[in-house]
Amino acid sequence: MAEADAAVAAPAPVQFRELATVSGQRIGVAQLNAEKSLNALTLPMIRLLDPQLQRWAADPGIACVVLHGAGEKAFCAGGDVRSLYKAITDHQGPPPNPDNLAFFSEEYRLDYRIHTYAKPLLVWGSGIVMGGGLGLMAGASHRVVTETSRVAMPEITIGLFPDVGGSYFLSRIADRVGLFLALTGVSINAHDLLHVKLADHFLRAADRDAVFERLAGCGDWSADAEHNHRLLTRLLDGLGEAARGCCPSRTCSGMPRRLRSWCPVARWLRYVRRSPLIRAMTPGCAARPRHWRPARQRRPRCAGNCSTEPRR
Repeated sequence: MAEADAAVAAPAPVQFRELATVSGQRIGVAQLNAEKSLNALTLPMIRLLDPQLQRWAADPGIACVVLHGAGEKAFCAGGDVRSLYKAITDHQGPPPNPDNLAFFSEEYRLDYRIHTYAKPLLVWGSGIVMGGGLGLMAGASHRVVTETSRVAMPEITIGLFPDVGGSYFLSRIADRVGLFLALTGVSINAHDLLHVKLADHFLRAADRDAVFERLAGCGDWSADAEHNHRLLTRLLDGLGEAARGCCPSRTCSGMPRRLRSWCPVARWLRYVRRSPLIRAMTPGCAARPRHWRPARQRRPRCAGNCSTEPRR
């Protein structure tokens, strides 16, 4: 009986509410509710969030949808790796693993739904936003970041590729910064996110509840989705003016240029390009450079003036 009571009392992993507006329309608010795990995404979360987004999309009384995470530390730290690992170790039969197959297939459908959502969808990307969390945020029509935002695609650190649409939105970042993010898993801040167009608006983290109240207090919402898109953009732009001075300084702007000028990286790239192993593993590679020699016999020189230039 006690276990049954505990199960009934356990909070839902995603909580939903609707805010009434002055115009009579409503704003749907979804909160990822797993603060202790930094709102790591689980299959029960996905199975609650996806159908609710569909219901709100079909409801003419819903003007806008907001998605955020419980607490101040994270919007969503990515997929729940512990649950995925446990499903792998518990599975005794042949692949594919049915639990993990369900998780990834339903997660990807949810991400696609967000990318194609007709109504304005605001994601409050404050705090940690990684992996699956960025998958939820990247496709939203209005992506808000704050001074505490730290965003990354760290899948490569556990031997996975950047999924959740990463091959789509990372490849569209200028100067191959997306490639750099995918290959290193490095985290970037709000300034960088705005610079590479992975975010649209900057607001203060402490103003979250006030922003939601401001949205509900607006009397211009209507049943026209295009009108509501423009209205939400104007509201967030106006609120962002007060937060302009709080945006952190840049960390990755100009990164490709700095990487190209960093001689150890340039030397490493030249070695990789000339490696017989890489050529053997990569079909269709260009022929070996005419002056190629093993690294022990010839060390490439640094481009330009550099203190690390090898001695002659």
